[in-house]
Amino acid sequence: AVAAGALDRAAALLEEASATCVAVDDRLGLAQSLRGLGDVCYWRGERSQAAVLYREAHELFQVVGKAGDVAQSLWSLGYVELERGELDGARELFSQQRALCRKVRDRLGEANADNALGELARRSGKLDLAEQHYRAALRIATKSGLSRRWIFLLNLAHARLARGEAAGA
Repeated sequence: AVAAGALDRAAALLEEASATCVAVDDRLGLAQSLRGLGDVCYWRGERSQAAVLYREAHELFQVVGKAGDVAQSLWSLGYVELERGELDGARELFSQQRALCRKVRDRLGEANADNALGELARRSGKLDLAEQHYRAALRIATKSGLSRRWIFLLNLAHARLARGEAAGA
């Protein structure tokens, strides 16, 4: 109930922010608000509505946002596709995100994209490929000093456990 109340409050604030952004023609602020509303829908389990909001935000970010905003929207859309079982669509979105992040040298975004591709491969039963992506994410995070290394190690362990390699996990 607490989480639901927090989501409701977040949605109300984001809707208010969206209306204000429309009134003052702040397209970047509107895109950020739409992405936030998409996040609320995602966490509520409303994947279709999340996809609509993420796509609207993505279209705006392509016009007024920075590369990091565009990459983040690709990642968000990719996870919606992954959760809906649209694996080819998710793979394409995560691959686009990774390419964009490499281009602009966004190491965290690149590592997150490899991690997402690893998750996709793991869910598809392609454990060798999953490990390759998790290792790539870990390598990037380690070289860049990113604190998020733990999640990539955890996911690498999940892949090993799925293979029945508890000793190496």
